[in-house]
Amino acid sequence: MSAPVWMSGKERHFRLWRGLVAEMIGAPLDYAYVRRTVSFKPSCDLAEIETLPFLEARVTDPAWKQPSPAERAGIWESLPEEPLEILALLTVPGGIFPVRYAGAIADRLDELDAVIHHAGLGAHTHAHEAARGFFRDLATAEADQRIVASYEPYGAIAVDLLAHPIGLAIDGA
Repeated sequence: MSAPVWMSGKERHFRLWRGLVAEMIGAPLDYAYVRRTVSFKPSCDLAEIETLPFLEARVTDPAWKQPSPAERAGIWESLPEEPLEILALLTVPGGIFPVRYAGAIADRLDELDAVIHHAGLGAHTHAHEAARGFFRDLATAEADQRIVASYEPYGAIAVDLLAHPIGLAIDGA
């Protein structure tokens, strides 16, 4: 399975759609790019890259539960009451979409379908339809989907090339 198609070259559409989803589920979030220091495995030819931007969810209501670093990476011990929290809180790139919760995420996206199509713009509805299809497909996959990114002039950078993606060793996830 490749990287989610609704993200390929359309980061802005994904970011805006995800913000709309977060708003619809009542998650008090905004999103900001944070530049983090990265280190690549010795065998990688990207050693000259010292920092990369990551899109992180920021909780704007102090009464709301702060996600753990593992949850921000997509690693949840159990399905949250609101499955879309997994999607809303995920740091991208670097996080993973877990196979075991993909069906629940897809079901919840189906429930929001009419509202997204009513409230959203064309970019929102396209991103939403692509995400619904992606999570339906992921539910039948054999492995979690790691999120990669494309950085000019380097192209796509797989997070498994990073020594410690987003500050968390997720190799065993």
